[in-house]
Amino acid sequence: MNLKRNVTAIGFILTFILTISICTPAFAANQLPAPAGPVWGEGLNISWNSVENAAGYEVAIYCGSRKANSVTVKTTELDLTKHVGYGGTYKVRVVALGDGTNYTDSAFSSFSEDKILRGDTAVKYDVYVDAQNGDDFGAGTMEDPYRTIERAQGYVSMAASLVNFDVNVNLRGTFYYGEDELSRFVTSRTSNIKNRGGSVVDSYEIQSAVRIGSGDKLRNGKQTIYKNWDGYEATLSGGKRIGGWQLYDSEKNIWKANVGTDKRAREARQLYINGNRAMRARSASIPEGALFSDKTQYVGKDLGMQNWEHLDDVEFVYYRKWCSYRVGVQSVAPEGDKYVVNFDPHAWDFATNPHSSKTEITLTDDLEYIENAYELLDTEGEFYINRHTGDVFYMPEPGEDMTKATAVVPVIDELLVIEGDSVTNRAENVTFDGIHFTETTWLRPNGAMGHLSNQSDVSRHEGKLYEAAIRAQTVNNVNFQNCVVNNAGNMGILYLKQFQNCTLIGNVVRDTSGVGVVLGDPSQGYGGNKDYAADPANANEGNLVSNNYIHNIGLDFPSATGFVGGMLRNTKITHNEISSCTYSGISVGWHSGADQVEVGNEISYNLIKDVLTAGIDDGGQIYHLGPTAGDETTPGWLIKENHLVNTYGSVSPMYADNSSSWLTFERNVESTRYSVNDDQIRAGYAQGGGNISKNILFKDNFFTNGRFRDSATNTWIEGDRKTLYNEYVGNKKYPNESWPQEALAIINKAGLESRYKDIKTDKVNLITDGSFEHTKTNYAMPWKAAQAKITRNSSERTDGFYSGRVEMTGSSGTISQTFRMDTSKSYDIRIKAKGDGVSTHLTGVLTVGGKSAIVLDGDVIPDSFTMIGSHLRASSDEQVFEDVTLTIRFSSLLNGDAVYLEECSVIEAGQDKIVMNIDTVNSKATVEYSGATENNSVVASLAVYNPQGSLTDILWNTETIREGSSEIWEYPFPENTHSGDTLKLFLWDAISLKPFVPYETVIIP
Repeated sequence: MNLKRNVTAIGFILTFILTISICTPAFAANQLPAPAGPVWGEGLNISWNSVENAAGYEVAIYCGSRKANSVTVKTTELDLTKHVGYGGTYKVRVVALGDGTNYTDSAFSSFSEDKILRGDTAVKYDVYVDAQNGDDFGAGTMEDPYRTIERAQGYVSMAASLVNFDVNVNLRGTFYYGEDELSRFVTSRTSNIKNRGGSVVDSYEIQSAVRIGSGDKLRNGKQTIYKNWDGYEATLSGGKRIGGWQLYDSEKNIWKANVGTDKRAREARQLYINGNRAMRARSASIPEGALFSDKTQYVGKDLGMQNWEHLDDVEFVYYRKWCSYRVGVQSVAPEGDKYVVNFDPHAWDFATNPHSSKTEITLTDDLEYIENAYELLDTEGEFYINRHTGDVFYMPEPGEDMTKATAVVPVIDELLVIEGDSVTNRAENVTFDGIHFTETTWLRPNGAMGHLSNQSDVSRHEGKLYEAAIRAQTVNNVNFQNCVVNNAGNMGILYLKQFQNCTLIGNVVRDTSGVGVVLGDPSQGYGGNKDYAADPANANEGNLVSNNYIHNIGLDFPSATGFVGGMLRNTKITHNEISSCTYSGISVGWHSGADQVEVGNEISYNLIKDVLTAGIDDGGQIYHLGPTAGDETTPGWLIKENHLVNTYGSVSPMYADNSSSWLTFERNVESTRYSVNDDQIRAGYAQGGGNISKNILFKDNFFTNGRFRDSATNTWIEGDRKTLYNEYVGNKKYPNESWPQEALAIINKAGLESRYKDIKTDKVNLITDGSFEHTKTNYAMPWKAAQAKITRNSSERTDGFYSGRVEMTGSSGTISQTFRMDTSKSYDIRIKAKGDGVSTHLTGVLTVGGKSAIVLDGDVIPDSFTMIGSHLRASSDEQVFEDVTLTIRFSSLLNGDAVYLEECSVIEAGQDKIVMNIDTVNSKATVEYSGATENNSVVASLAVYNPQGSLTDILWNTETIREGSSEIWEYPFPENTHSGDTLKLFLWDAISLKPFVPYETVIIP
């Protein structure tokens, strides 16, 4: 047992005041005489007389009796500014160096006089912490680092009243707070769980790791900077590593390990394999035989749920409008040919009787899937933890070796808490730079109320936000830059309340169960709560959120938003990229009935794409709720020059919901596609009803679909118009994204600025890796019926069509993606290259059933979309489109810099109809075409393939498609057509030669 590592924190402090005895070695014959002096000069300069034949001098710096530092120099003077770390009484000992041996005997070394230092001349000080190789009894130097962050915090706390300079705390390695060595620093608190009536029905524990408070701040506004040690990575993990994996079921390739006796590990809701989130075992969709009727959930007997070993582990997951519900099962009981599911009564009562009838579970289709049973473990990448035994079961992805994998179960809720005592004594002046926060848990959904979430994942029945991996409140000048927050059990970063002058710059927040980033608890202002009174001391004011990459949000709780802002003043949200959000991209406001404090805020130059991806409804790219304190001269929010791409559900990319006021939407570019009638699409929306949105200005926006909607006056807006409450002026529609230069300039400027683009982590080296890296997005709306299995670098699998990006790091490379198309619909395939505005040469091939169907060979201009296949339609013969692979090959760089695919997507294009009939008597094919296309000249090709799949002949012709009409064309069989051959009809745009292919396939009888 190493007693050194088991002392208490009191021992850490005592090491600062203990007298250190210095041993005197034996004299040696070749010792050099002691230098005369040393003598203090101005500030912290010290000098001494030279010693003949000295090779140099060792300068030892003492604070009291403790040796604080040591420096070797060749000169006879030294400025100690960078070598002194805190106030105190200092003296210096100088030893002349001869044969490489230095001596500490007083006969051969000289001490200076004492110098009292109050910290007024030093500039900064560095403390070093190494999670794997440090020692908390060390000096905290680069050569002798501490082992724990808490030891470094002890130094900062001690020095807080003395120093007058910034302190860098340099971190190295991974700090596992879920494991024994660091778990002793973890603090716990309990939070009650209330039912719809406000009665406490359960509770849950919240564990926090690193805590920083008001007493940790330095003097005179100096900063404490926690940063990654130069050249090394620093990670705070809330997890516990799990080893000892053994093959449990060889037929299904299920592996088993044990998480031990730790109750929180057994209750964990996530598992991370090699840093990637595994999926909790679930049904693929609504099980066959499931039925919801009269507030009762039934399942079919064939599901076998009555025989599942641990029914009390199982959750049913429902989506309804903007809400999502997780409800725990207690038992099942037979009733006729089905089983009735009995749920936790408090949770089920609220899910079936919520505050709004719109969000009440009423349909069988409201059920999304069933989760968390060993009997559901049937897909690669899924896991199940048996909380009764501690056994964890996992079905590896292809290529994963469980004998070498790093498996982590999260056990800590909050990795970092920064909390001040009061608004007059805040925690302040702290920066985290380059730190990775990962692998946290959140166990509240295991309780009696499950998880019943409102929009932006606010508690539906309690009206509050929950825990996050990082929480800050009652703070000033608390900043995060260049950090990564991922694999969070709920939210990523939460500034709860009373925060001012804080910045989030250059961070990546991804793969969160709940919301990505929150600035201001929105629920506190909703319904009249006065915690956010318009008192300057309480205001959430003067903050900046810039150049952050927020994506893959709401993986467990899909009512979650990329960014939430509540009760903000003079705050700027700019140049961020927010993508793949199950609910909205940005949601701000939220203070109906409370003090109207929002004013002087700005949302600008953001790229927000792929939102409302899970079937959650009633949101958009930028959403606002509640009145502001704006006026005619200063809006509550100025929302300008954002690029808004792909909203996959209602209501609108620019959405002013209930009671919104004094908002300006100006010069935004909206590029989005829907499957519904264009006349019903809301390009921008101002809410009416009983909570009218007023003084909303939509000005000079560019959009592709639909019209603006003024709900209060029941008006669809076309052209310029001022209604009773709101104004619409200068908005222009470009249905085919034929943007003018003004819009293209906005698109080019939106999103991450150039110096921050490399924070996007989803990159693939195309020289060595041919896989297609995509942002996970489940397009359950509007293509819920589409089934496509796509694998993301062997680590993630789900249903839906995808878009994503790949960065090329060499002069050439290849990406590919395989999917299956729904035979009842048609699709567009398009790419968008990204670069410096210079075209690059790309070649592409779409392969159907192993045969080339589309060939792209030409220049692609970055920052604009290029269609490589439009109105692509699966044949009625389902076998044809079972294996569709899109491959893009890069052949050049942009100005020597990397080129990447900004987007490669499959998009529903409309309901086309094409029929090809064969007349074998007259050896001809008759084609009838009608579909969603404008007037167009096309090149038609009728290709003949023999039974072996080889192309034997082809016939070309030019046709005209007139908008709104049906076309009929007749073609003779190509010359080399025989019985048993296959005819394939291809259509190509006559000008661009972009294909609409293949449209129809028929086998010659």
